[in-house]
Parts: sequence; structure tokens; C-alpha cells
Amino acid sequence: ILEFFLALPAFLLMMFFQSMITSDVFLMIFLIALIHWCFIARIIESELKRLENLDFYKVNIVLGRTKFRAFFKDLIPALKTLIFTLFIFNIVHAIATEATLSFFGLGLGFEIPTLGTLLSESSKAVF
Repeated sequence: ILEFFLALPAFLLMMFFQSMITSDVFLMIFLIALIHWCFIARIIESELKRLENLDFYKVNIVLGRTKFRAFFKDLIPALKTLIFTLFIFNIVHAIATEATLSFFGLGLGFEIPTLGTLLSESSKAVF
């Protein structure tokens, strides 16, 4: 499933859904989350594979700790900084995605002031 979502052009898919459905804040949030989860999943998956090959995880498994307990006690705390960094980058990417969609007229509409609608209206005033 992950490769299927990564193969789709994310921005074109969002443009398609936004043009077919009425503009709504919650729909925009849902679409951005639906499109961007696969990138986060790929990075976290590769980091988990890297951490599972490190000695501290293997030692805990050999000493009798279950994989479930070792996952929550050892791997999740090691992923905290990565998850926080991905969260910050995805906020920036979500804002840029919404601004681009609104700039092209596929965003939330002109009733809701967003960065994209402000840029769209200002470009009309300049040119």
C-alpha cells in the first residue's frame, strides 16, 4: 500500500480531489494527512529497521524482553526526535500545499483568508 501511495503524484491527486469536492477546512486537513502519511511511514520504517540492528535492541531481546516491550521501551524513545522533526517539517509542507492549492483556486475559498488566497489576490492587483 505504501508504494502505491508513493507512486501517485501527491499534488495532482490533491488537485483532483479538491476540484471534485466542495472546499471545507476539515476536508483539506484530511486530504493533506491522507497524502503525506506515506512519506512519514517510509522514513520511520527505515529508521526502525536501522534501530533493530543495533546492539542495545538485540541485547534486550536476548536477555528475555519481549519484542513488544522492547519496541515501546527502547525503539519508541529513540524515535522521539525523528518524529518531532518530521512533525515540524510536515506542518511547513502542509502550509505550503494549502497555499499552492489556494493560489490556483482549489483551496478553501475566498471567504477564508489563507496564504494562497492572499498571494492570488495580490498577484491580480500587481499585474
